[in-house]
Amino acid sequence: AKSEKAKTLLASWGGIQLGKLALAVGGATIFY
Repeated sequence: AKSEKAKTLLASWGGIQLGKLALAVGGATIFY
């Protein structure tokens, strides 16, 4: 159960990082 929780946490964190990256790329595309 502990490993599953860690896996979920890692997945959600990765999703947040991807979202930030996509947002940054989108913002850069709009500004430049």
